[in-house]
Amino acid sequence: MRNTDPRISKRLPEDPKGTFQEDVFVLEEYIQDLWRFFPLPICYVNPVHRILEVNEAFLEFTGYTNNEIIGTYAFQLWKGAKEGSALEEELLKRDHFEREIILTTKEASRIPIRLYAQLRRDSAGEVIGYFLALVDITREKEFSGQLEEKVQERTKQLEDMRSALLNMLEDTEEARKRAEGDRNRTRAIITNFPDGLLVLDASQHAELVNQAAERMFDVKARDILGKSLDQLKLFSTILPLVELYEASEGGVSHKELEMAGGKVVVVSALPLQFGEEFRGAILALHDITREKEVERIKTEFVSLAAHQLRTPLSAIKWTISMLLDEGGGKNLTEQQRDYLRKTYRSNERMILLINDLLDVTRLEEGKYLYKPEFGQIDALLKNVVESHQGEAKRREAKLKLELPSKGPIRILMDAEKIRLVFQNLLENALSYTFKGGTITVSLYLRGGDEEVEVVVQDTGMGIPQGQQRRVFEKFFRATNAKKVDTEGSGLGLYLAKNIVEAHGGTIWFESQEGQGATFHVVLPVKKEIEEFLKTF
Repeated sequence: MRNTDPRISKRLPEDPKGTFQEDVFVLEEYIQDLWRFFPLPICYVNPVHRILEVNEAFLEFTGYTNNEIIGTYAFQLWKGAKEGSALEEELLKRDHFEREIILTTKEASRIPIRLYAQLRRDSAGEVIGYFLALVDITREKEFSGQLEEKVQERTKQLEDMRSALLNMLEDTEEARKRAEGDRNRTRAIITNFPDGLLVLDASQHAELVNQAAERMFDVKARDILGKSLDQLKLFSTILPLVELYEASEGGVSHKELEMAGGKVVVVSALPLQFGEEFRGAILALHDITREKEVERIKTEFVSLAAHQLRTPLSAIKWTISMLLDEGGGKNLTEQQRDYLRKTYRSNERMILLINDLLDVTRLEEGKYLYKPEFGQIDALLKNVVESHQGEAKRREAKLKLELPSKGPIRILMDAEKIRLVFQNLLENALSYTFKGGTITVSLYLRGGDEEVEVVVQDTGMGIPQGQQRRVFEKFFRATNAKKVDTEGSGLGLYLAKNIVEAHGGTIWFESQEGQGATFHVVLPVKKEIEEFLKTF
């Protein structure tokens, strides 16, 4: 870079030896070398915006040669004269500035740059030119653009997340409102439920009690909420319920409980479990006092009616018997005798029905088993089977008895009532087994001689699947049984079940319609010595 500034030569002092001028030339060469070497594109522009000098980096960056660029209007490299005037005006105000603009190269490429300008003035303050330095900011712009895209993308993601969170919050709020509504509705149902409800938490403390339970126990909810089972026992009206619940280890199901004032309720305990976790229990109490009273009145009426009917029926029976005797009815024709025999059989059925009704009445009053004593069940069963052999022969059915080799087998029982159980089972088997069928009666010892099991198996019509759950109900008869025998009372199996359970036993059956039925009766074998020791 040569010195083109005339001010320098004017200020140089006279140096006869030339030493000062040499130093200036050395400095000038140094500046020229630095100008060429400097990697940043730089140019020097005169006051009328013509480029006077550029460095190698400037030429390489713009694509022009030195001859092409020297004397060129500087601002044609970006936006033209208007832009140049604005730059000059800004330079005059501030002497230096920087700005981002677009540079147009020789090949018409448009490159984003950061332009640095520095004004030069003489000693009088007049502008003599300025330097321009160019910095390529293409990568910076690309990075900025990418960054902007990422920021926008991230901002969109955040907006989406915000929207999703707001939706979740709205859904959560709606769910909370629904849950709160469901809870309030459930609480309202529990509070106004006609049956008494007492809810225990996982630690067996009273958590909720409804109004019906308050009336049943004659307490206020505030007095018992939060109380443990031991604390609840202090309330005399709740004590029987807690004792029943503890005795059954929480497994109460349809148990009758008599409360203070003669009130009778049916208690059921339902455990609250989530998976394997115990969360508490609900004790439900259904008041059956009125039903019990109606049942008592009905039982008394049936008992009274049965007793009133049995006397005239017995008189009819003996009168017909007397007429059928050879001496009493010697003037009767055979047709008249046939009518009397049919009347006698119908009267007998009526007497049997009356006896069944009286048995049901006594059973429901708890007065049915009145003669329990030790007896041989194998001998009793054999006697019952033998007494029905004639009926089996008449029906052309085969009746078999299978007894264990070990005997005699003695158990504590009301022999008359147990006989009635076996008679009912055997009569049903004979009534509903077709001609040529087989009835097998078997006796087994079970559980190390602790129990006896009697099995009555037939090859008859069986019991329809949809009606099997009602077999032991009072007055129930299966539809296919009614078609075969229209005269049954539907009380036999009801009596049998209650008699067996009163002896501490169980009765059940398996059946498939058209393939017969098998009834099982299991009774405990109580040792005579054990019963004797209980008297001490």
